Amino acid sequence: MRKTIKRKAAVKTLPAAPIEYAGQWVAWNKQQTKIVAHGFKIAEVHEGALAAGHPKAIFQKVPEADVEFIGSWTFFEPLLMGTKPVFS
Repeated sequence: MRKTIKRKAAVKTLPAAPIEYAGQWVAWNKQQTKIVAHGFKIAEVHEGALAAGHPKAIFQKVPEADVEFIGSWTFFEPLLMGTKPVFS
């Protein structure tokens, strides 16, 4: 008999990031109440979040002003699961 593991939904809708972060990556704390790091390169934002003491930060790409962003959260799942992401 095959066993299945049920996973909790780890992703919920993120709050809207302030306009001054347009075009940047932001890292939210685990509770999604505070931006703990931001920048134009996700690797730098990841390092900033770790330095700020948030190893399980949630990452969001803030769209440019007046641009819709459609994407997949699957890329960031390793970060949510506590594994190190691979940046090429």
